[in-house]
Amino acid sequence: MPYFKNHPEFNPNLTPRQMFKLGSFGGTYFRPIYSSITKKKNYKNVHKKFPKEWWKNIPNDHLTKDFDDKVLL
Repeated sequence: MPYFKNHPEFNPNLTPRQMFKLGSFGGTYFRPIYSSITKKKNYKNVHKKFPKEWWKNIPNDHLTKDFDDKVLL
């Protein structure tokens, strides 16, 4: 049975929780950002608006590590 009725070909092998626990996105997915679209300067700790049990046993640095753009140079 597909996870997504409108995209049956999409069958991920990891849940979002598993991805974050493994440190996907280098811990930068919920990093503090400024959005030029919304003009909101303080998107920080956005993951905290979701239930705490979602993040149980997931290290904080797997969620909110600052992105170091110097590594791209």
